[in-house]
Amino acid sequence: YLSQQLDSIDRHIREKFPAYAEKYDNEVISLNGIMQSLDPGQVLIEYSLSDTCLFIFVVDENDFYITKSTIDSSFHDHVAVLSEFLRDNEFSNNTLPKYNAYVDAAYSLYQRFLLPVEEQISGKRLLIIPDGALGYIPFEALITGPPANEGMDYRSLPYLIYKYRTNYSYSATLYFTEQEKRTDPDKQLLAFAPTYENVHEINSDKFPANRDFTTYLVPLRFISTEIQNISEIIDCDRFEGYEATEQVFKEEAPKYDILHLAMHTLINNENPLYSQLVFTLNNDTLEENDGLLNAYEIFNMQLSARMAVLSACNTGYGKLQKGEGIMSMARGFIFAGVPSIIMTLWAVEDQSGSILMSKFYQNLEEGLRIDEALQEAKLQYLQEADQLSAHPYLWSGYVSIGSTDALISKGYSKLYQLIIGVIGLGLIILLLLRFRKRKVRA
Repeated sequence: YLSQQLDSIDRHIREKFPAYAEKYDNEVISLNGIMQSLDPGQVLIEYSLSDTCLFIFVVDENDFYITKSTIDSSFHDHVAVLSEFLRDNEFSNNTLPKYNAYVDAAYSLYQRFLLPVEEQISGKRLLIIPDGALGYIPFEALITGPPANEGMDYRSLPYLIYKYRTNYSYSATLYFTEQEKRTDPDKQLLAFAPTYENVHEINSDKFPANRDFTTYLVPLRFISTEIQNISEIIDCDRFEGYEATEQVFKEEAPKYDILHLAMHTLINNENPLYSQLVFTLNNDTLEENDGLLNAYEIFNMQLSARMAVLSACNTGYGKLQKGEGIMSMARGFIFAGVPSIIMTLWAVEDQSGSILMSKFYQNLEEGLRIDEALQEAKLQYLQEADQLSAHPYLWSGYVSIGSTDALISKGYSKLYQLIIGVIGLGLIILLLLRFRKRKVRA
């Protein structure tokens, strides 16, 4: 009887509210559906963890493969060591023992996660669906062999990023069903870089007592440079300093194809829906425009953007919830209709993040796919880095999740448009000169 009632309610919702039904559909994509939906050269790798076993599922266009291995406490120790090492912002104080512990963990986990399926994934783009605490690890920072040099040298390590292009998703169903955006936005890119110079002027009673805003919300020196550099690469409307408000974001965000947010984040692990993106703060009595954009507010937005770049600390980090995965800020944007997210797995460093983002957008502008543009940006960064600045804390924290479709068609970039414009102007001038000569002869 209960089953019949549920079916009746389900039919009613589908008839009366088809958009709602589609968004909250619980149907899981089939294996054949995955095979048919994968791009050429793409392979899906899904991990499933128990206390004693690791299952690896591999799906490509033509085949399905599964492997099982036994794990013990050393496996979980390596996961914890690697996660803690990558999140440690005191990387400049790293000692040789810490370096060796990282190398040992990163190589051991590569042998666990990817070596058993090397034959199935070789030469392909990886779509990784992690399980549990694996979602805190950027696989690009794993290493595929022992170090080439003795001593502490981050630049010479054989990182996985040299071998594979990686992209992530929370689930196969979500990845293949969230590819369609709602409408075509009118404008290209919207970027925000708030100021935190006025934190001392904000009424402390407006904010939770356990938050020390004056010490946490320090000025971010490079975020304005970051969005200025981006605006020189791609047509961009940017809001900086006191103009970068929560209210402006809410009003303008639905109109844009790409959203870029360079700012602070406040993570609430006890109640993830109250994690916040921090715009320029104010003493507005209306909580919805005080500068703190809650995760639950993002869930309620309807966005048309194809990509959101959350260039803020910990936007891919959050509470690990059983059955749901990591409850991060990025989830809110996916739920709001954005199929592709660039998110961060820890408190990223301001300057290196700005450098990476400039390179990322330059690659996007050249027509590269999102995952390829991010991989190339990291490789370009590593090529220019020294033994210390090649530390994975500085470059591997940015990861792509969701759709990887190219956002700018090759041949229609800003440079191409400029060249075409110059040629067109030259032709107009030439025609005018010829017309003038004919008129004089007449």
